[in-house]
Amino acid sequence: MAGKPWQIVFSEPYSSEAVARMQSIGSVRQLPACDEQSLIDAVADCDGLLVRTSSQVTRKVIEAAPSLRVIGRGGVGLDNIDLEAARERGVTVVYTPTAATDSVTTVFTA
Repeated sequence: MAGKPWQIVFSEPYSSEAVARMQSIGSVRQLPACDEQSLIDAVADCDGLLVRTSSQVTRKVIEAAPSLRVIGRGGVGLDNIDLEAARERGVTVVYTPTAATDSVTTVFTA
């Protein structure tokens, strides 16, 4: 990877494999809490923010992150991310829309 290493913030627990993958491209910080103020305090120098269901990525959070390039949402749906604010800042938002497919299929076929 060329350039400076990424600064990556995990706002909620992820698997050790996911953390290890991100450590291969930069420095990883895992937050003990994911309330708005904790996110604002953590994102000042981050390039990537990884969230799940409980984190609310508001306009304030996005504005507090001048280096933010990508927000990753582990799970289905994007209702906890201010997509308009991300779009205005040129921040890419990605998610895993089929993450629950296997578990839902198992429930309905069991």
